Amino acid sequence: MYRGSKVTQILAVSKDGFIGDKNTIPWKCKVDMVHFASNTKGKVCIMGRKTFESINPPLKHRIVIVVSKDATIADRLKHLTDYTHASTVEEALDLANAIALSREIMIVGGKMIYEETMQYADRVLLSTIDVELKTADTKMDWVIPDNVEIVPFEFQVDP
Repeated sequence: MYRGSKVTQILAVSKDGFIGDKNTIPWKCKVDMVHFASNTKGKVCIMGRKTFESINPPLKHRIVIVVSKDATIADRLKHLTDYTHASTVEEALDLANAIALSREIMIVGGKMIYEETMQYADRVLLSTIDVELKTADTKMDWVIPDNVEIVPFEFQVDP
């Protein structure tokens, strides 16, 4: 909980613990994308700069706060409706809390943002994708505290 707002992390992980590779999602899983969309649309979402840069086209039907110490990111967001910038996770959470009005704030990545917001998380929507990557570069190696609700999902990669 962050100042009255529920904080939910949503992420997908391979069977061997990876969440990304070279700033991309290293699998194709349409059903997980639908799951992501249905759980984030209409909500305030917080993401890091690298995650923002990896999403093309930008997310619609959400209010998105991009966390980056690089102030030039604000100029890159000006043309995007419902996108804004915060310099720190705490600033993003304060802004999200004001916008969400005590509703749910969604944390959508990447690794640093997940790690920095874990202390505020109430629950994690954790999709396990039935794939082993072995050589990906971004692993889920942080611990989810016992007091955080984990809501598990399992999905198969697209054929």
